[in-house]
Amino acid sequence: MPIYKNQPLKAAFQSLQLSGEPNTTTVPAVSVYHESVVQVAASPPQHRADGLWDIELTAAEMNADLVVLVATAPGCIPAQREFYTESVWTADRAANLDATISSRSTFAGGSVTVGGYAAGLDPATQVLRFPAQRLNTNSDGSVSVYLNGDKNGYGLKSTESGIVQASIAQAGSATTITLNGGDSRDGIYVGNRIEIFGGTGFGQSRVITNYTGSTQTATVDRPWIVPPDSTSSYAVKADSAARLSSSLGVVISGHEAGTDLTSALQSAGYTPTRAAKLDLLDTAISTRLGTASFVAPPSATAIAQAILVDPANRLATSPEGCVSLDLDQPIPTSNPLQSVGDALNAARAQGFGAWSLDLNARSLRMFAADGTTVVREFTLNSSTNPTTRV
Repeated sequence: MPIYKNQPLKAAFQSLQLSGEPNTTTVPAVSVYHESVVQVAASPPQHRADGLWDIELTAAEMNADLVVLVATAPGCIPAQREFYTESVWTADRAANLDATISSRSTFAGGSVTVGGYAAGLDPATQVLRFPAQRLNTNSDGSVSVYLNGDKNGYGLKSTESGIVQASIAQAGSATTITLNGGDSRDGIYVGNRIEIFGGTGFGQSRVITNYTGSTQTATVDRPWIVPPDSTSSYAVKADSAARLSSSLGVVISGHEAGTDLTSALQSAGYTPTRAAKLDLLDTAISTRLGTASFVAPPSATAIAQAILVDPANRLATSPEGCVSLDLDQPIPTSNPLQSVGDALNAARAQGFGAWSLDLNARSLRMFAADGTTVVREFTLNSSTNPTTRV
């Protein structure tokens, strides 16, 4: 259903207590954000059932391309809704989208850069911390949450909020905030946005650049205008939206790995009729030639030829990684002096061949096993009483 700019809208949101139970009694305070302006909603929200509230937003409150509704209440998890008004998604701006991306067979030379792509990389490793333990989702797309019985203060959040952790801060400084009940793993919140929605520093938002789990200290990307303290209510939000070209202003929130992008675009109103010109993407990246800044990697055969003289004779290694040597190969009988082959020949002559001593010529000869091939010949120091070779 389209949402129109500068038109009244009845918006719904869910309010949950920190325990996870629906908030049915405490009326949330609703703020409306747009065009860098925040204001209190003109009308109070009304409770319908099971923690579901709705509110009448005025035309003035809806007079922006993006309208953000934030509902807060004491002891409750903040709820947030984002509304992109119809004026943003005009036919002119959507004309560069094409739902049938996979049907494209060519790239326009030089206009597409494929970045961050690695052949053979498992996408699951980029999404899941432990890819072997796949995400368990229900038939309606929601995620099953494991409730640890010895923990208090944990609650489920609405899908729209994107909040992964919320509480009242323990402390703060010019560039940090100490969470309350945060994760013990270092770096777990890096890249998430943290917002102060109550108490000291209300209305500020920063991106977390470092997180120390042992102290629950989050460092933010730039100093706070008003540093938070132990009265500051905060929420850590995950940026899960899948964003296409920012110049088109297209945002598809909640897009899950494994779902069809065509369906996601069509469900957002981008039909093939409205979106007919996205002609520069192709899912079969590995089939692209060396165009558009993409150079196909060398084949396995080319790599083998660059390493081995004869790729058909692959290097033989043991399970421990050791290289096997062929000790049955013959040793040449003629080798450069002082070489390994020369030493092996001398050792072979001493062990297997005959010796010939010619005192007149002051010569000592060593023969191969056949008795005729001379392997080494030495000149002696005397023809009558030799003691050393020269």
